[in-house]
Formats: sequence, C-alpha cells, structure tokens
Amino acid sequence: MPRRAIAFVGIVVAVIVASMIVLGFILPFNDSYNNGEESERWPGQNIIFVSDEAGLRAQIANATDDIIIALENNIRLTSTLIIPSGRNVTLTSAETEVVHWRNDPGYRFRLIAEGNFDAITINIEAMLVIDGIRVTRTSGTDGRGLSNLGKLIMENGSISDHINSHEGAMGWGGGIYNGPDAEFILRGGVITNNSSANLGGGVFNHPHAVFVMEGGTISRNRAEHGGGIDNRGNFIITNGLITYNTAYRGGGIDSYGDINFLGGTVSDNTAGSGGGGGINIQFGAGFNLYYGSIINNRAENGGGVNSNGTFSVHGGIISNNSTEGLGGGIRSTSILIINDGVITNNNTSYRGGGVAGWGRFDLNGGTISYNNADLAGGGIHWGTSGMITMDGGFITQNSASFGGGVSTFAAFVVTDGAITNNTAHQSAGGVYSSWVLTLKNGRIANNNAQWGGGVLSSGVFSILNGSIADNIATISGGGVYTQSQFSMHGGEIVRNTANDNGGGVRIGNPRPEEALSIFTLYGGNILNNNARYGGGVSNGGSLTVNGGEISRNTAQQGGGVHNHVHDSVFNNGGTITDNSPNNIIWPPTS
Repeated sequence: MPRRAIAFVGIVVAVIVASMIVLGFILPFNDSYNNGEESERWPGQNIIFVSDEAGLRAQIANATDDIIIALENNIRLTSTLIIPSGRNVTLTSAETEVVHWRNDPGYRFRLIAEGNFDAITINIEAMLVIDGIRVTRTSGTDGRGLSNLGKLIMENGSISDHINSHEGAMGWGGGIYNGPDAEFILRGGVITNNSSANLGGGVFNHPHAVFVMEGGTISRNRAEHGGGIDNRGNFIITNGLITYNTAYRGGGIDSYGDINFLGGTVSDNTAGSGGGGGINIQFGAGFNLYYGSIINNRAENGGGVNSNGTFSVHGGIISNNSTEGLGGGIRSTSILIINDGVITNNNTSYRGGGVAGWGRFDLNGGTISYNNADLAGGGIHWGTSGMITMDGGFITQNSASFGGGVSTFAAFVVTDGAITNNTAHQSAGGVYSSWVLTLKNGRIANNNAQWGGGVLSSGVFSILNGSIADNIATISGGGVYTQSQFSMHGGEIVRNTANDNGGGVRIGNPRPEEALSIFTLYGGNILNNNARYGGGVSNGGSLTVNGGEISRNTAQQGGGVHNHVHDSVFNNGGTITDNSPNNIIWPPTS
C-alpha cells in the first residue's frame, strides 16, 4: 500500500477512535474517579473513594456537606450503617458509569451485612441516594436491607436477599422499611428476593409515609401480606415493574392506604386465599387506576385486584389474570367505579371472569371483553347485596355457562352502553338476572345461548327504552326469556331468533307450580323476530297487551303469538298484526 494511503488510513482510524471515546463506546478506566475531583456524572461535586468499612463510616460521620462516596470494592458491614440526621449521602460504585453504559449489574460493588441487623438506617432529616451499588447480606443472617426514617432515592443498583423473620412491627419490611413521615423515590434498580414473615416482602410503606415509584423493578419477594409492597401510607406509581412476588394476601401489593396508579406494570404475582394476586385493597383504602397494566396475576379470589375499599378505574388495562374463585380480573366487595379502561382476557373456574363482587358498582365507560367464567358471569357476576348501574361502556365477547355477559343477583339498571356478542353455553347470553333488571336505554345485541339469547330473567324485568336485537337462542327465548314478571313500556325487541320457542320473547316458568310467568306490554315494538313456535312471543304464562306493537314476526306456528295449553292472552289495546303465518295461534280445545 502506498505511504499516502497508509497515512490516510491512520488518520481515519485516529478520528474514529477519538469519536468513539467522546461518544462513550470506548470507556475510560476510572479517569474521572480521582478522590476529590469532579465527575462528569455529578458536575460541580467531588467523589470520595472508599475501600473498607472503616473508611466508609468515617467519611459519612465527618461529612460537613453533601457527599458522594464510591465503593472501590465489596464492603462487609459488621453492624448497621447509619446515615445521621443532616447528612445527604450518595453511595455509588467506582464502576458506576461503566454500569450505566454497559447495562451490566455485575459491575456493581456490594455492601454486605454479615449479621442479624438492618444493613442501612437513614435517620430523620437525612437523605441517601443509592446509585449503582448492591445492598445484600450473607446467607443465614436476619434483618432488613434498609430502614428509612428520612428520605431515600434509588436511582440504580439492588436491594436483595434480606430476610426479616421478626414478629410485630419489627417484622415490617423485608427489603425496605419506609417509616413514619419518610419518603422513598424508586427511579431504577431492583428490589428482589427479600422476605418478611409479616408485612411487605419487598417494601413496607408506613401509614404516614410516601412511596413514589418512577421506575425500577420489585420482584420475587415474599411476605404474609404484600409480597412486593405492603402500603399503609400514600403510594404513587408512574412507571416500573412489580412482578413474581408472592403472599397469602396481595401478591404484588397489599394496601390499607391510597394508591394512585399512573403507569407501570403489576404482573405475574400470586396470592393465596387472602386474595388479590396483583393488588389487594383493604377496607377504607382507595385505589385510582389511570394508566398502566395489571396482568397475568393469580389468586384464590380477585386474580388481578381484590378490593374491599373504593376502586376507581379511569384507564389502564387489567388482563390475563385468573382465579378459582370470584373475579378473574377484579373482585370488589365495597365500591367499584369504572369510567374507562379495559378489562380483558381474565378467567375464573367459578363466577365473574372479568368482574365479580357485591356492593356498589358504577359502570360509566370502558370495555369488559373476552373474559371467561366456567360457571356464571363471563364479563360480570354481582352478588345479592348492592346494585349495578350501567351508564356507558361495552360488555362484549365474554363467555360463561350462565350469563355470558352479566350474571346478577342484585338490582341492575342499564341507562346506556352496550352488552353485545357474549355467549352462554346454557342460559342468558347477554344478561342473567334473578332480582330487578331495568333497561332504560342502551343495547343488548348479538348474544347467544340455549335459553335466553339476550336476557334470561327469573326476577322482575322492565324495559323503558333501548334495544334487544339480533340475539340467538338455540332452544327458547331469542331476545328475552322471562320466568317471572316482565313489563315493556318502550324500546324494541327486534330481529332475534329462537330455534324452538319465542323468537322475541319466551314467557314460561320451568316450575309453574311455584309462580306464573307474566308479561305485560304497555308500549314499544316486538318486530321481525323468528322462531319455530311464536316468532314474536311464545306464551307459557300470561300475556297482557295494553299497548305497543307485535308485528312482522315469523314462525312455523304463531308468527305473532303462540299460546300453550291453559295459557292466556289479554289484548286491551295494542297492535298484533302482519305476522306470518298468523298473528295468534290458540291451543287446541279438548
């Protein structure tokens, strides 16, 4: 190669190498880590290097200003490291910048507790920043990772392998105890593999404390209550991951305090019979979900969330959670308000694939979809006390044996929204109600079941307005199967289909000796339905027509109304017309 070419190549290589150094692709070895010299990471501040326990304690004790201490190697602690009041200390590693660029936690040096004591205590009016060290302990020793009575900020690093086996208040918090009036901000790093015999395997947050999670991971911690976090104060999460934690109650989080969930993920946590695989909310506590995800959690009740307090859903997603009890996605026993968000693909082998519970439930928006219950209430199952009001939102594509969309033993009032495309393998594709069901507006459509494609009611059902349309029953009651009392004042029952009885409405109690099924039509329209018997209405009880219209329905027998033996029809002023092959067919007389 000519000399000029060689010189040119040398210049190019030199330029590339210089550029890589500037950009950080080739890392300087401790160039900025000289004792008392400024660091690019903390401009205007000096870094002090320590290599042993005595030096570390001396630097903290003698500090007169904010101090940044870099560990040059692992340091073993023979007693608790105290951050005194008035001190502002940052603990990092000599290789911290390498860690950040290489993203390799193996480069962080360790503080190792070698006895039965808390590794670090932050006193009142003191602050500690952890940025690139590991706080751990030797096997077989007992104590928290960190006890915070002041302010703790975790930027990077880890708190791991701490075991707190104490009873009572001393047993609160395996990894971190955030004490009265303390503040903990988690921005990065990992709190992992810690345990408490009592509360908060990863973190315990005191009733008068604040915990803000802006990033980082809380994983694989264990406790009786609150595997990842036991929150008694104020917990705010904007980002980060809470995952693979376990507890009897509240696998990811157990909370007696308030939670504001603004982002982040709670996933793959497990709880036992105490409930709340992802999050458990105790009596009197509040939980606001705005953004973020609660996914793939499991518990005996409330796979995603088990709430005994006030749970308000303003957004976010609750998905792929599971239980063998009540509420694959959510179980609520007090107040549940859903304004937006998605509850989807949750599962239970019992009742309430998406949502289950009792008390007050306001559904104002959002979507409950693709959930499954092996028994009842694919989307929602609600118990005997309380009330559901639906003023918006969608309940769609859910499945169960009974009540594909909704199964309720409590009062249910629908003023808006849609219950569509749900499936019941036996009864009530859209809604099963055993108490009081009122349709003021909204739509129940495209659901299917063997009996009661749209609605099966064994209680009191009233339609004031709204639509029951395009539902299918493979046996009876395409739109509505009423087994008790049904009145229609407005709205429409249209284009429903039953393969046997009652394309629009089936009236009939399977136990007629107990009570007669009664349908009174005051207004509204029953139009364009189809069945083998009774395209509009199959009457196995009592039908009174005081108004409204039964028209353009079709059947093999009784296009408008098909009456069974000993049943009655009273037409006091409504319209029964243009049905095929006939408007009313009467039972044969003996």
